[in-house]
Amino acid sequence: MKKDSNLIMGINTLTEILNSCPEKILEVYTLKKSLKDRKEDLIRSIEKENIPIHYTDKKKLMDKVGSDSHQGFVAKVRRDYLTLKEAIEKDPPMLLLLDQIYDPHNFGAILRAAECFLIGGLIYSKNKGCPVTPVVTKVSSGASELVPLIRVSNLNDSLIKLQKSGYTVVIADCSEDAKSIYEYEVPEKMVFVLGSEEKGVQPLVKKRADALVYLPMKGKIDSLNVSQAAACFLSYFQQAH
Repeated sequence: MKKDSNLIMGINTLTEILNSCPEKILEVYTLKKSLKDRKEDLIRSIEKENIPIHYTDKKKLMDKVGSDSHQGFVAKVRRDYLTLKEAIEKDPPMLLLLDQIYDPHNFGAILRAAECFLIGGLIYSKNKGCPVTPVVTKVSSGASELVPLIRVSNLNDSLIKLQKSGYTVVIADCSEDAKSIYEYEVPEKMVFVLGSEEKGVQPLVKKRADALVYLPMKGKIDSLNVSQAAACFLSYFQQAH
């Protein structure tokens, strides 16, 4: 699996980071011509921050990020990661842990939801899941640079450390043992775990659960995309806190 890239792409992504944390943007690559008004405004904003701009062509932009969805903008950023120890020391009321989320669109959408609902950090495996790719950054609309990221080697060990630090492990699950989210009393400190749509969380990870919860469905379709489910869960947890 490729290592996490420090490249982002897309107008909205770059604009959001420029507005929120411009110091993270190291340099920008964009097209030489055919820029519309919105792109010209973005370039002026970049210039105001004294960020180096390199003009190039579409093919070189695509080669950089492996996608043609760059909208004419690619940037190199300084992406900071927290260690699990640092995250625990910050003592946020809620952390999110992803187990085997391989689809970059799902990962990006979950990151966006995590930022919208002020999650204190997102934990994911260095080996079993999607890295933070340019596609992830675009789908996240810049949340990839705003949500504290915690890469770990072992999810099970990380959950053990979190439990020892006072965190309740709550896992999204659809088994008979799971309780409706609306009947669950949200703890003061929790780490919420989401697994893949196909397999859920790994058995070893599931053994760490202090609680299993599910979202009740009323329609004919009995499941949500994992990123949609994440937004629903996180919205409820934030309200319950």
